[in-house]
Amino acid sequence: MKMIINNSDLSDVYPTNAINWEINIKITLAGLLATTSFLSMDILADYIGWYNFSHLLLEMLAIGSLIGLMIYLLFISFKAKMVAQAMEDRLTLAEEGASQWESKLINLKKGLRNLIDQQFESWHFTQAESEIGLMMLKGLSFKEIAALRNVSERTVRQQASGIYRKSETASRNEFSAFFLEDLLLPLEDNEPIVFER
Repeated sequence: MKMIINNSDLSDVYPTNAINWEINIKITLAGLLATTSFLSMDILADYIGWYNFSHLLLEMLAIGSLIGLMIYLLFISFKAKMVAQAMEDRLTLAEEGASQWESKLINLKKGLRNLIDQQFESWHFTQAESEIGLMMLKGLSFKEIAALRNVSERTVRQQASGIYRKSETASRNEFSAFFLEDLLLPLEDNEPIVFER
């Protein structure tokens, strides 16, 4: 399943840089000017009664200019639709990729939380110790944990001491490192994460 979207994924099918609007506007204006000039000269020739091959040539040039301008504008319109479709396709890919990553991240978080809960259970943590241990792993200070649990900071520190004792760690840093070291170790394909001391 493709998760990374490369900017060149659609460039071969939909060249998003294929339209230079400044040049196209100049070409369109030039075409309109030429057509207007030919039509003006044709009207003038009709007015003065100038009927010869040159008059016919002016009419042919005017008609040719109109047809050419219409074809050019249709071509630009088609290219603009291609670019719009390319942008829509890129946006769709980006949204799908973001949704897939979000789903994977949620699953990873759930799996990690289950592993942490299992480890806490193997250490025979109380409910309060499990909650405090999780908050510690999230980086909350003892003061913040005390405020969230509506207890004194001293109580939180006492419970943290029980966490260190049961997990056989000497400090908060060592307690956190116990999980981080296992998470940061490179794993082989399909190798399960196992917490070991």
